[in-house]
Amino acid sequence: MLEIKFIRQNLAAVEAALEARGQSIALEPFKTVDEQHRKTLQEIEDLRHRRNVVSDEIARLKADKVV
Repeated sequence: MLEIKFIRQNLAAVEAALEARGQSIALEPFKTVDEQHRKTLQEIEDLRHRRNVVSDEIARLKADKVV
């Protein structure tokens, strides 16, 4: 089984190797879905960071007895 990182970096080579084995599989849908998946993961990380920053700010305000 190939690692996803290898497939991402060698998409054309993987597709050629599959064709050499008699498998004609287009990997373009994989590329599209993988890009969307990576974009979604980045958005999740950004939202988590934002949540952490706001939580820290709330904790600081509570400690200063502002809230």
